[in-house]
Amino acid sequence: MVRLPRSTALLVAVALTVPGAAGVPREPAAAATDAPRWRVDVRVLPAVGDASAPVALLLDGSVVGNDATPDGSRAWLWSPAAGRRELPRAGAPYSRATAAADSGMIVGQLGPASVLPAGGAVRWRRAGAPRPLVPDAAVPVEAQRVNNRGDALVVRPTAFLPTDVTLVTVDGTVTPLAPGGAPVQTGISLNDRREAVYSALGAGASGAAYVWRDGVSAPLGARYVRLFPFPCVSRLTDTGFLAWSGVDPAGRPRFTAVLRHDDVETVLPDGGAASSEIACTEDAVNDLGHVAGAVRTAPAAPPEAVLWRGLRPPVALGTLPGGVGSQSVAVDDLDVVLANSLDDAGTARPFLWLAGARVELPVPAGFDRVTATLLNDRGQAAGTAERLAPDGSVIQTRPVLWNPRPST
Repeated sequence: MVRLPRSTALLVAVALTVPGAAGVPREPAAAATDAPRWRVDVRVLPAVGDASAPVALLLDGSVVGNDATPDGSRAWLWSPAAGRRELPRAGAPYSRATAAADSGMIVGQLGPASVLPAGGAVRWRRAGAPRPLVPDAAVPVEAQRVNNRGDALVVRPTAFLPTDVTLVTVDGTVTPLAPGGAPVQTGISLNDRREAVYSALGAGASGAAYVWRDGVSAPLGARYVRLFPFPCVSRLTDTGFLAWSGVDPAGRPRFTAVLRHDDVETVLPDGGAASSEIACTEDAVNDLGHVAGAVRTAPAAPPEAVLWRGLRPPVALGTLPGGVGSQSVAVDDLDVVLANSLDDAGTARPFLWLAGARVELPVPAGFDRVTATLLNDRGQAAGTAERLAPDGSVIQTRPVLWNPRPST
C-alpha cells in the first residue's frame, strides 16, 4: 500500500483524534447499498488446477497467489500489463508465496515437497529469479512477511508450529528478534522502518505480542490477552500506528479494541457496546491511524462493522439488504473499507464501504459465491470465487479482482 510521508500523516491523524460524543453513529437510510454512482468491474484471474487463491494485492493492481495442482503448489504473479506468470522455482518442484509488498518484493518457499516444513525461504523481485533468504540455513525456514525494501521475517517451522522469528535484511544481515524466547512464535508485521511485530506463546496457552525496534522487544499492553495462535493484531504502519484487540483482563469476558501510536496505547471508544475488536487482518489500520473493526451491542448480538477515525466515536458501516450483521476486513489510506454482510445463517456477502455507500462485490458469472480478503490503496479488492457441488462442497476456486469505478 502507498504510504504518506510521516509528517503529513501525523498532522492529519492529530486533526482527526478529537474526542466526540458517546454512541455509534448510524448511516442514514439514503446511504444504503448499491449506490448508483458506483459500479464494480469483476475479473476472474487465470489459474491452474482446481484450487487457486491470492495472498497479496499490490497498489498497481497486481495480484500474487498460489495454485494447488496435482504436482504440488505453484506460486504466481498476475499483473494488468503482463498477465499471469508463474514465479521461477529454480528447479524445485514446489513453490509457495506467502507475502508481497507494493515494490514488487515477494517472499515464500521453495522445496522438494508440497508439504511444509520441507524447503527454504526465498525472495522474488516481481517474477525474477528467486534468492534464498538464509542461504546457509541448517534447517528449513519459512518466510512470513516482507517490506518494500525486501527485508523479510522468517521463522523455523517445527512440527508445523513456527519458532525463532528472525529479521533478514535485503543485504543479508540476520537478526533473531526473540533469542531464547517462547517455544512458538510467528511474525505478524514488518514495516519499512525495519520495525516488526510478532506473537509468542505464553503461559497457559495465552498469546502475547511484541513490538521489536532497534534490537529491543516491548510487549503490547495489558489488554492484549488472547489464545495463541490467533492474535488479533494489525500491521505496524510506517507512521507508528498499530491496533489490536484482546480479552479485557479487568473482569468482563469481552473483547476490547486498542490503538497504539508511538508506544502510547488508547482504548478505542465503543459507545457503550458489549465488546469491540479490530478486523483480524494486517490491514485493520491505515497510515492515519483509522481502524476497521466491529462492535456488539450485546454479548450474543451479531457483530456490526465500524470504522474508527482516531478517537472519535466509531462510524457504523451497516449491512447489505437482508443482512443481520457485518464484519470489517480491511481499511485503506482513503478510508475505503472492505467488509462482509452476514445473514441469519452466517453467510457472508462482501462489500466496499465508500464514503457512506455500501457497494456489493458481485459474484462472477458461472460461480456460486465469493470471498474477499484483500484491499489496496486504490480501493481494489481481491479474493476467491467458488463453484459448488449439489451437496454444497467446493469443487473449484479461482482468484478474483474487483475494481470499483464511478458510474457514468
